Amino acid sequence: MNSKNLVRVGVFGALLVVCGLCALTAYGTIGWMRRNVSNIGAWEYGGQSAQVTETRAFNVVPNLEISADYGDIQVTAADVSEIEVEMIKTAWAPTVEEAEASAEAMTVRVTEGTDTLTLIYDKPDEINIVGRNGPDSIDFVVRVPAETSVNLNSSFGKIDISGLVGDAQLESQFGDLDVENLTGALDAKSSNATITVKQVEAGEGEVGVDTSFGSITVESVTANDILVITSNGNITARKLTAKETLQIENQFGAIEVFDVQAATLTIENSNGKISVDAGQVGELISASNQFGDVKVVNVDSPAYQLSTSNGDLTVGGATGSLKLENSFGAITITGATNVSLDVKGSNGGITFSGSLNPTAHTVKTSFGDITLTIPENSSFDVVLDASFGTVESELPLSLTGTLENGTENDHWEASMNGGGPELKATTSNGNITLQVLPSE
Repeated sequence: MNSKNLVRVGVFGALLVVCGLCALTAYGTIGWMRRNVSNIGAWEYGGQSAQVTETRAFNVVPNLEISADYGDIQVTAADVSEIEVEMIKTAWAPTVEEAEASAEAMTVRVTEGTDTLTLIYDKPDEINIVGRNGPDSIDFVVRVPAETSVNLNSSFGKIDISGLVGDAQLESQFGDLDVENLTGALDAKSSNATITVKQVEAGEGEVGVDTSFGSITVESVTANDILVITSNGNITARKLTAKETLQIENQFGAIEVFDVQAATLTIENSNGKISVDAGQVGELISASNQFGDVKVVNVDSPAYQLSTSNGDLTVGGATGSLKLENSFGAITITGATNVSLDVKGSNGGITFSGSLNPTAHTVKTSFGDITLTIPENSSFDVVLDASFGTVESELPLSLTGTLENGTENDHWEASMNGGGPELKATTSNGNITLQVLPSE
């Protein structure tokens, strides 16, 4: 036998060994799965489905708990003397007859306590090498007396509650959460779904709404504290009232807030706009962003602390103290009334229009123009410094310091209407202009 034939024989023998090892591995894997997984449908095609509805009634208790691996959960308040439960069982199999048998065999664990009714559907462990058209599931449709607190959990299914007078704790992994007309505290969490909350009166309780991947809509909610969080999705909040703290957080998505009331309002975002339109905040409104515009208009608050790193910052109709900071973008303040200014920009112009408190004010940017439009009767000691630009004023000023003349008039120290607190405006690369605010 020549050397080429010896090589062929060797290779063929090695292939036989590899195939034998693969067969042993597959045999061992199937054996392990049969010992450790309750149901293996190898190569099973589940193209047919069947649905069976089981109806049960339970004694009224103050608390209802439902947990389902697969299936929707709907709980509605109704004028009932029992807890009425429909369990809609859906099963898949190669034939309709087999699917019906599987649906009939699906079970829910029921625990009836003096205070709590618990319903649990645990989907059996199952592996299908060739999958079914859908998973076996049980949907729960429940009617309860209004004064019922709920704790509902679904891994793959939607949760929907309405009309309850009691606390609600909701959690899903892959299923939307819908809450409407709830009187009680709320804790709604999802990992990968949309959350919608409308008409919640929590009293002294708290409302928490939290999802990782999904949008959030919250409307007409009153609570002691309100917390709204998503990592990837838009947030829309409307008509929220927090006796203490209203906090809204996002990572990737827009935040839009309309008509809010709170002692403190805190908004944080990383990538997406922040917009607040109308409201009343008793102590402080704080909004920070990394990449996106920040806009706050028609909000009555004694203190504003707003910042963005990359985007425009806009404030309209403000009262109180304004602490504003921007790195790359314009800062625009319009319709302000008796505000104090601590405004800092790095790469963008600053525009102000309105009246100022009789306190010290600082307005500063590195690259951009500064335009201040204030009433003609304002009284300040002004320091205006434009390193590479000009200074101009429509308001009458009396020189108190040195008017430095290089190639341009770029540094003024003067008094306005007899002087007063310091109004200091500084830009390194841009012009400074004082304009007269038209009288109403």
